Amino acid sequence: MRMLEKVLAVINKMVEDHIIEDYAIGGAIAALFYIEPFETLDLDIVVLLPQEEMSKAVVTLTPLYNYLRELGYNEEKEHVIIETIPVQFLVGGKPLLDDAVRTAVPKAFGATPTRVMRVEYLLALMADRCQAKDKARAQLVKEQGVEVDYDLVDTLIKEYHLEAKWKQLIGLEV
Repeated sequence: MRMLEKVLAVINKMVEDHIIEDYAIGGAIAALFYIEPFETLDLDIVVLLPQEEMSKAVVTLTPLYNYLRELGYNEEKEHVIIETIPVQFLVGGKPLLDDAVRTAVPKAFGATPTRVMRVEYLLALMADRCQAKDKARAQLVKEQGVEVDYDLVDTLIKEYHLEAKWKQLIGLEV
């Protein structure tokens, strides 16, 4: 647990140092803020890069990787290993992902502040991917009685044209 706090402190510092504009924890770790624990292999961090980077024809994570290398953290395949934890940085760039970051809620992991995607956005992103693990996590949200604003979920599903995928995710075959 302490290692994850150290990782989040590094990511918060990246915001302070303007390496990234904003971030939110996504994926399985984000789901753990809402449902009971399950096994996951990495920490997914969805980042919004500074506007000057996003306006380029080709968006690169080179400044992010260089910053982390200077702190002694190195890449291993698609991850950067920070304090022994594999962290995968994902650039927004898709409207649903960008909105998920912008609307992320402040949470704390131990004493360390962080930002986590809202459960409604996690559900919409699960529908967008619609993998077996997403179906299982969506079911856990339902079974464990997580407080979900289903009006917002419905709005997101319609806004991002995910109706067919949503039906697959919740078990209503299309």
